[in-house]
Amino acid sequence: MTKTPPFLTTMIGSFPHVESAPLCRQISEKLDIPIWPQLSRRDFRESMYIQYSSALPRVVLNETDQKITFDTIGDLTPELEIFYTKFLADDLDAFALDPAYAEGFYTMLEQLAGMPGDWVKGHVTGPISFGLTVVDQDLRSVLYNDMLADTLVKNMAMNARWQVRQLKKLRPNVIIFVDEPYMASFGSAFISLSR
Repeated sequence: MTKTPPFLTTMIGSFPHVESAPLCRQISEKLDIPIWPQLSRRDFRESMYIQYSSALPRVVLNETDQKITFDTIGDLTPELEIFYTKFLADDLDAFALDPAYAEGFYTMLEQLAGMPGDWVKGHVTGPISFGLTVVDQDLRSVLYNDMLADTLVKNMAMNARWQVRQLKKLRPNVIIFVDEPYMASFGSAFISLSR
């Protein structure tokens, strides 16, 4: 692994923009470690809690309310079997970012193609924050569903690996941030999670 020179510039991934091309051009020209932008104002699917969900079983997207939930009614076994078959086969492409959910990712891939540079940064929502924010039909945090909690961890890990594979085609060194805003509450009375 290449040692990072000190004081290289990078950013977090969320932006209030709706157009990806001019933003990706600016990011790639001005940052030492460019990142791909999340554009949740462009489309609600680019929210950090929806963007990584397309491979997860039993996801329900409510287009009208622009929300994500899980349907946990009935037998989840068939959907879990499909998910774990892809996971156990190490099928990274099954955990890829859907272009409809991540325009900024694909625009940045195009922008960085052929540009010199050593570093690039990707990001994924952490399973704790995702699992505590996204609920089922009964408004119960999906992290507390024994059948689905493990899929959150595996889904995010596989997506991170898929990003690394894609980004390494453009730059030799890839940094992946795991966005876990809920970890700031770990150990408080608001979150009942053990280590």
